[in-house]
Amino acid sequence: MSLKTLPLLLLAGAAWIAPAQAQTITIKAPGPVSSAAVTKVDESALRYYARNQELDRVEAEIHRLQQLHPGWTPPDDLFTQVTGGSDETEFWELFAADRLDDLEAAIEERRRSEPGWQPSEDLRSKVAHKRARQRLVNASDLKQWGKVLDIAGGGDIILSTADVDVMWRVAEAEAHNHAEQEALALYEKILQDSTNSGERLGTIQKALGLLPVREVETLISLGRTNPNGSNEFDIVEDDLLRARIGAIAAGEDVGTVSRSELVRFEDGVEADKSAMSDAALLGWFYYGQNDWQDAARWFKTALDRGGDVKSAEGSVLSLSALEKPDEAEAIAAKWEAESAEVRSLFLGLGAARLSMDPPPDLTRDYVAKLANAIEQTQSGDGAQALAWYHYNTKSFDDAQHWFRQAMDWQPQDTTALGLVLATFHLKQWSDLADLLKNFSPDYPSVAAIAPELKRPTRTASTVDQAQQVRAARVAQRVNDLFGAKRYREALALLDEFDGKSRGMMMLRGWALYHLHQIAEAREIFRKLDAKSSTKETREALAWIMNAQLPARHR
Repeated sequence: MSLKTLPLLLLAGAAWIAPAQAQTITIKAPGPVSSAAVTKVDESALRYYARNQELDRVEAEIHRLQQLHPGWTPPDDLFTQVTGGSDETEFWELFAADRLDDLEAAIEERRRSEPGWQPSEDLRSKVAHKRARQRLVNASDLKQWGKVLDIAGGGDIILSTADVDVMWRVAEAEAHNHAEQEALALYEKILQDSTNSGERLGTIQKALGLLPVREVETLISLGRTNPNGSNEFDIVEDDLLRARIGAIAAGEDVGTVSRSELVRFEDGVEADKSAMSDAALLGWFYYGQNDWQDAARWFKTALDRGGDVKSAEGSVLSLSALEKPDEAEAIAAKWEAESAEVRSLFLGLGAARLSMDPPPDLTRDYVAKLANAIEQTQSGDGAQALAWYHYNTKSFDDAQHWFRQAMDWQPQDTTALGLVLATFHLKQWSDLADLLKNFSPDYPSVAAIAPELKRPTRTASTVDQAQQVRAARVAQRVNDLFGAKRYREALALLDEFDGKSRGMMMLRGWALYHLHQIAEAREIFRKLDAKSSTKETREALAWIMNAQLPARHR
């Protein structure tokens, strides 16, 4: 009976096949091809499988050979005992048992005992393939994606639906290597060639976890139509919706999700009390839509179901957007040790609380926890906020410590000013003199307030000391207003204090300059320069001159 037509019937009359074992093997008949196009095919493995009645392997090997050699057809005598030629039965048995080391040792022994003997090309290629496959699977399991692709391109691996698992692994490596189109092509190849429903569904499920939603939708369009008119991949409809919601949450352009789809998905998540990750996914979806209320609700659901640190992060962000800092900070404090992102949020909320006016009444444990987070991140802004809190609560030793830390991590003008003021209140006059000397050239706030911070003499009155402290506080506040570009308020504060020191007059001049009262600013800077010309006054006058020039001359 010819094997070129369907079906293939095992020859029940062959002496080595029991009649009860006769069965049908389906082989796709190839299209017509010229004899010149058919090259010699090594059928050693095929005959070995046939001789041992390994019918599944016979069918798989026929399929493999037809893909490699279009136009080739199985031999008519496949299931007829063939005598003569080199017997490789021993080798094929070792090969089938995956005893490759023993197989290679047996081949070497045969070569030594029979000079000139060589294993069949089929055996050699299959051993090379199996070795390469083992290396590829191992690299894939270890997520060594570059190595997977190197092995796949080495020539010993043939990507075909005869081994869909290898195709899946290579596609995964391509996706992780940012070669999404190559991964898509492999998945498409599987869907075009494979008729196995499990392999086809598995391909879609693999793609859902690796490819953008639009590419997955392209693959789903290759699905076969069921007798009832549905698509074979309708079973992954919820998975696709989940992927689309996630893509929208991540800001990808994948179209929209209808209200009915969203309600259906939400109802499913509500019903499944174990669906923590889907609850978090809805939280991020609504957060991306600036719907803070629903985002906070779903992040809370995720946390109630044992959510992870990303759910906590989303909850803190949503509650902060809803202007619920106490609730946000409570969650941030619980999770800040789990991730740098949540710790940063905790520090930001903490800094805002520390900066409240008047200073809040905070517990020792809270301040210690915040201090630890600041230490862990070496946050200059956090250290400065904690320092000002201690300063405003008159804990000048703690304030000085944290101002010093802030200057080590992130030196800036306001921090330098705080360190100077804390040192002044501690009456550490030698240290204060060093700070004023070192900081004044680089930090304008310190330079502006330096004349007000004089060491009190034995005869200095209490009023004089109080005036100096008030001047320091005014300079600090004016500096803050300058940083916020609130120059009119800064000028009003200077008018109220009526400070006539050189530093206060310089601040007044710059406030007028920023309010575009150039003439008044120029007069202040001119008088100060006439009294004592310094780099500071000369630079101020240069700015004034530049501001008065026509735009084309600047």
